[in-house]
Amino acid sequence: MMAPVEKLRRANIQRFDIIVSMMFIDHYYKNNDYGYKLYELSKQHGPSKFTKLIESFGDEGFKKGYLPVTEYYYLNGDGGHRLSCCLYFNIKSVPIKIIEKQHEYVAHRGLKWLQDTYCEKDIERIVDFYCKLYFAESEKVKNRINYLLYNHYDDTKINSVDKYVNLIFTTNNDD
Repeated sequence: MMAPVEKLRRANIQRFDIIVSMMFIDHYYKNNDYGYKLYELSKQHGPSKFTKLIESFGDEGFKKGYLPVTEYYYLNGDGGHRLSCCLYFNIKSVPIKIIEKQHEYVAHRGLKWLQDTYCEKDIERIVDFYCKLYFAESEKVKNRINYLLYNHYDDTKINSVDKYVNLIFTTNNDD
């Protein structure tokens, strides 16, 4: 079964690890000098394994396997690196498999993860990249995210993507 990458992007909007992976890809292509460091700090897969994946996408696009997703297109435990490559290389659709035994929704790589993993300057870079990638009105969203970060908002209690989107798009800062 094929799915639009845009739908997968929206369903995984809370995952800042995908943004860090895209920044690593940007570093790989020498478009920044900090993506490698950010990726290393994130304690994701080793850079050499991810580099091989990037090279495979650069040559052939999404060439093997599928992204395991829930019925709502949230990544079901794996696939963040492949989704970041799909977004970076502007791939329009990918094979997916809806996994019936679903992982519980977790914002394990959301706002709290940013605060626990990165310094203020790194967070600013990640949030800038995130807002430019995802939002037309990036300043409004960026201000909201910065407000939540400044107030040490714990997003790990959020149990759905819809609730996360509502949090990010709340127009006031009264939580």
